[in-house]
Amino acid sequence: MREMRAELAKTRHRKIWLSIAGVTGVELLWCFWIFSRAEGMELSSGYYYGFMEFGVMNSIFFPVILAVAASRVWDTEHKGGTWKLLETLETKDAIYRCKFLLGAIYCLAITVAQIIFLIALSRIFHFKQELPADHMIWFGVSIFAVSLAIYLIQQILSMYYENQIIPLAVGLLGAFGGLFSNFLPSQIQRLAVWGYYGMLRSVNLDWDRDTRTITLYERPMDYGFLIFVFLLAAALYWSGKKLFLRKEF
Repeated sequence: MREMRAELAKTRHRKIWLSIAGVTGVELLWCFWIFSRAEGMELSSGYYYGFMEFGVMNSIFFPVILAVAASRVWDTEHKGGTWKLLETLETKDAIYRCKFLLGAIYCLAITVAQIIFLIALSRIFHFKQELPADHMIWFGVSIFAVSLAIYLIQQILSMYYENQIIPLAVGLLGAFGGLFSNFLPSQIQRLAVWGYYGMLRSVNLDWDRDTRTITLYERPMDYGFLIFVFLLAAALYWSGKKLFLRKEF
C-alpha cells in the first residue's frame, strides 16, 4: 500500500484521469448521437443495439485511451531520469506491480463508465427491452479482459521505449486495426488483440439489403475465448515483468 500511495502521488498532477475522461467522453457522446437517431427496431432491442455499437466504438477509442494511460503512467521516470533513485526506495517488482495495478484501475473505470452510460441511455431513450443481466455481465467482463490485455501491451512498450511516440503510434494503429478487423474473418481477427472487443460481442446484426432492415441476434458467449484473453493478459504481465526486471536504466 505504501508503494501504491507513492505511485498515486506521482500521477496526481499528470491529469491522467482527465485524458481518459476526455477520450471516453467523446465515445459516449458519439454513442448518444447514434441512439438519438435510432428508430423503433433499434430501441425495441435497445440493450442489444448498445452492445453492438459499443463493441465497434471500443475498437476505435479504447486502444487510444489505454495507450495514453500507459504512456502517462510510465513516462514520469523516463522524463525525470529517476529510475535509479526510485530503485533505492522500492524494489523493481513493486514498481512494476503498482504501475500495473494503476492501469487495471483505469481499465475497470472505463468499463464501469460504459455500463452506467448504457443503463442511462435505456432510461433516456426508453428501451422497450428488459435488462438482459447475463449479457450485461458478459459485456462488462469482456471489455475489462480485452482492455487489460491491451493495456499490458502498451505498458511493455511504454516501459521499454523512452520516446513515448512509439507506444502512442502503436495505440493509434491498433485502433485502426481493431476497427477493420470487425469486417474480417474470425481466423484473421484473432491475430489482433485490438479486435477482440468485436469478437467477444454477445450480439451481432444481419443487414437485409432488399428491405434495408437490421436484425439483431444473440451470439453464443465464447467462454473459452474469454479465458484465453485472461491467460493472454497473464502471459503479458509475466513477460513484461521479466523484461522490466532485466532492463538497465
